[in-house]
Amino acid sequence: MESDKIVSKIILAVEGKDEKNFFEALLKHMGIEGCEINDVGGKDQFSNKLPALKKKTTNFKGVQFLGIIRDAEESAENTFRSVINILQTLKFPTPDKMNQFTSPEKGTPAVGIYIMPGNADSGMLEDLCLMLAKDHHACQCVERFIDGCAEALQQPPKNIPKAKAQAYLAIMPDIVNSVGLGAQRGYWNFGSDELDGLRGFLGNLKKT
Repeated sequence: MESDKIVSKIILAVEGKDEKNFFEALLKHMGIEGCEINDVGGKDQFSNKLPALKKKTTNFKGVQFLGIIRDAEESAENTFRSVINILQTLKFPTPDKMNQFTSPEKGTPAVGIYIMPGNADSGMLEDLCLMLAKDHHACQCVERFIDGCAEALQQPPKNIPKAKAQAYLAIMPDIVNSVGLGAQRGYWNFGSDELDGLRGFLGNLKKT
């Protein structure tokens, strides 16, 4: 959380720099402006950084939307419940379901929790990015390399989605080393139907 003061009406709290770069690009693509994206420094830091975020304002006056975006990892439901517990400790409103916002109330922001990739019980940002790139011919090269070669190594990659995402980025015209920078370069298809749920979630931010 870089600044000491919140000036935006819209706040997104995301896991790290990669996610911040990704969502900056996606929000720009969607024409959503005025959103402050906070990189909490890792999935285990939400319990520390959300209280710190709250202290930046007086009861969040002026803040209309607070969106929290996390990877599902092994279980979307468990991750959602973990975030709910943090919000309840802070006496924030909590949505009934993942991937939606609470109703806005006077003096209290609408709070939403989105669990990536959004259409699966497990996974992460890299899984979502691979879904966005699935129709690109470069993915055929990636599948042959990872599934047909790398996974057969004596010590194969521990995280296959991350390996595939890195392989995909490595064969782009201008190489970048992270999915967030790939989003900045336009390497993920933001027009994909796979983003319908996430676009719908973020579309709430246009209501400010």
